[in-house]
Amino acid sequence: MSSSGLTDTQRLKLFGIAEELARLGHWRWDVRTDELYWSDEVFRIHGHEPQSFVPDVASAVDAYHPDDREVVSTSLATAVEAGRGFDFSLRIVNADGTIRDVRSLGYCETDDAGAVIAVFGVFQDQTERLAAERRLADEGRRLQLAADSADLAVWDIDLRTDHLVWDSRMFEIFGLDENRFGGRFADWAAVVLPEDLPAAEAAFARATAGVEDFDTRFRIRRPSDGSIRHIDANAIVVRDDAGAAVRVVGINRDVTDEVLSELRFQSLLDHLAVACLLVDEAGNVRFANATAGEMFGRPTTELVGRPVDALLPGDVAARVGRRADGSEFPIQLGTGVLETAEGPTRVLSITDLTEVRTLEQALVHAQRMEAMGQLAGGIAHDFNNLLGVFMGHAELLGDLTEQDPEASESVAAIRECVERGASLTQQLLAYSRRQPLAPRAIDVADVLQAIAPMLERTLGETVALSVRPCSTPCPVLADRHRLEDALVNLALNARHAMPGGGSLTITGEVRDLPKGVGTDGEQIEPGRYVAISVRDTGYGMSDEIRRRAFEPFFTTREVGAGSGLGLSMVHGFVRQSGGHVVLDSVQGRGTQVTLHLPAIDSSPDEAPGPTARPEDRTLRGRVLLVEDDAGLREVAESMLGDAGLEVLSAADAAQALALVADGARPDLLFSDVVLPGTLNGPALAERLEAQQPGLPVLFTTGYPNLGAQGDPVLPADAEVLQKPYGRRDLLERIGRLLASKAAAEAP
Repeated sequence: MSSSGLTDTQRLKLFGIAEELARLGHWRWDVRTDELYWSDEVFRIHGHEPQSFVPDVASAVDAYHPDDREVVSTSLATAVEAGRGFDFSLRIVNADGTIRDVRSLGYCETDDAGAVIAVFGVFQDQTERLAAERRLADEGRRLQLAADSADLAVWDIDLRTDHLVWDSRMFEIFGLDENRFGGRFADWAAVVLPEDLPAAEAAFARATAGVEDFDTRFRIRRPSDGSIRHIDANAIVVRDDAGAAVRVVGINRDVTDEVLSELRFQSLLDHLAVACLLVDEAGNVRFANATAGEMFGRPTTELVGRPVDALLPGDVAARVGRRADGSEFPIQLGTGVLETAEGPTRVLSITDLTEVRTLEQALVHAQRMEAMGQLAGGIAHDFNNLLGVFMGHAELLGDLTEQDPEASESVAAIRECVERGASLTQQLLAYSRRQPLAPRAIDVADVLQAIAPMLERTLGETVALSVRPCSTPCPVLADRHRLEDALVNLALNARHAMPGGGSLTITGEVRDLPKGVGTDGEQIEPGRYVAISVRDTGYGMSDEIRRRAFEPFFTTREVGAGSGLGLSMVHGFVRQSGGHVVLDSVQGRGTQVTLHLPAIDSSPDEAPGPTARPEDRTLRGRVLLVEDDAGLREVAESMLGDAGLEVLSAADAAQALALVADGARPDLLFSDVVLPGTLNGPALAERLEAQQPGLPVLFTTGYPNLGAQGDPVLPADAEVLQKPYGRRDLLERIGRLLASKAAAEAP
């Protein structure tokens, strides 16, 4: 059976099913009257309430993105002048300012002389078409139900008194004045077209008699304007204890636009985004649209007459499609039944879910990476405490071995190992997005220009470096030092990928990105970004290596030649800065890594000046040290005591408060943020500051970026010393706070 074998009623039914499944809007422009009609769905796509205003061609063109309006205007003009239709995918800016990707198809309607009298077509929102198919299907059904409910008219008739009650929507649909409504069954019947009234009354009678449910369609002529409207009516019958019908409660829905749209859809079926098949009782395909031909890799003429099992192997519910080359792909299947002269015909709507499955796999990968990041962050925290003990004892040993060169060399080696461990910790924290950052407004162009000379020296003569900064200022909010570290890491990776030499190109530019999914499987929020691309001409990556490139400790180098944290550190830094990373690589043709950082409008901050070296002097004062790690507490006591400070030590807040209660009056509190017991560091500081207003407080912590649920809340102006810390950093911070206290107390 071809489409020409369907009756008008069958076509209407078919297009109704297709419209519901495809979720398309339709429109028509009457060239003679310049009137533009939008279906409800077109209004929704533009972000407006259905039929909330009368659209016109000028406002419809203005709704497109400024860069796309010329294409729309030219297409409409060509359609009118040359009678040529169009099919374009562009962008619109909807009512709330968001940008949507849409597809519009237009066709020309001509008079007997061949002049174009109307242009009509379909309009589809493609923004998230395959990004989250299942979620969109569920939400779409809920939205459709809500929209339908908002457009329903309710009526209620008492069969014993013939008293008919309508809600306000009924009067709107039927075009009747509420003040002149008699409230009788005859008032309804008077509006129904005479040719439809007998069938409608018969359906009502069968429902009240209990033969069948009341579900019918009829036409009315509205007294207010004489227009004819198509009405769908459904009702339930209320019966008394004896089973006699006493009341009927029903709903009406104006389906005029749907009926007219079904007629217009006849010439547009082949352009549906979903494959549509009609299958007879024998299981053979009787009709296939053009999308079905593309999806299954066969001309539609070859699909007609073919068993549906050849396209959907096994049971129809198997949710797998088979192409002409034998390959299979996942599908989403919608089904319906169409009554035809040849018997019941199944209507199958098929969507290829290949891209959806790919996105699901990317999501699983992203979740796995996130879990590994949390593990890495936890390891880094514990490692910080251990490094603090090592660093402190190494510095104390250094004081004892200054006169012994051999011992000094051993101490220096210990310090070097501690520094390497601290660097590894920072890489772990970068990967887990928990490294302490100092973000400020910086210009990426300045960063690229400043780092270029150092990269040239690092890469050597065999690698030709080309740096192309942004042509205009491109400020971002980021930690400049971490950004430079990330670029150095990428440059070193590129050098490793070009053992025989090659070229490395670093470029910066501003890009406007739509919503999407990055290489790491995480969502890309739409907006303006500064893109920093690092492209080499090395040997590239295989698909397997590219999929694992951001995993911590994954490396293709020989054992001991690398930690495997380079790319994961870059990825963690960029994500922690609110951006995302895109990795493109083809084996044998090189690799490009692009860092996208959110662009900002503010000007770059002034670069901080050099920090003055602290004076070598003996400190005076009493420090209350609160640290639950015994090893760290011992090291800190030695550092502070050697500097001339009196140290009061406590393992928790309770011990610290007991010391103060016994008469101790500290000049400064140096406390860990997280402490055992009921009071943490900030709570302890609050207690002591209530007793000694103006008491200087220095916090220390091995937890990077406190702020998760359950973490202690630090004051906005809190002084925090990150673990592991050295003697110089500790004494510098202590000395500055004590000096500030002394200056404030001076007369």
